[in-house]
Amino acid sequence: MNSLIFVVIVVVLIAFQSFTGYIQNKYLGAILPVVFSLLVLYFIFSGNMEWNYRDIFMPVIGLAAFIGLYHSGSDFKNKKIHQEMDKMRAKDKMNQ
Repeated sequence: MNSLIFVVIVVVLIAFQSFTGYIQNKYLGAILPVVFSLLVLYFIFSGNMEWNYRDIFMPVIGLAAFIGLYHSGSDFKNKKIHQEMDKMRAKDKMNQ
């Protein structure tokens, strides 16, 4: 049951970050990376994480994943807008 809850939480986080990229709201898109960074700093200074390669590089990879999810959502919307504009231009050329 715990693994199911973990999977649901991960899916919700991915969906939220992609959605904020899609609507291109930078403030909402910054919430998860900032909270993630604060949690990592808390764990480091509380002694739950150590200064080794795994505990340093995994948070960097997680932060890069959140930023990448935001940009992929933003790129998806930009491509969709570009395709719609191409369709409108093609219709305008046919009507002339």
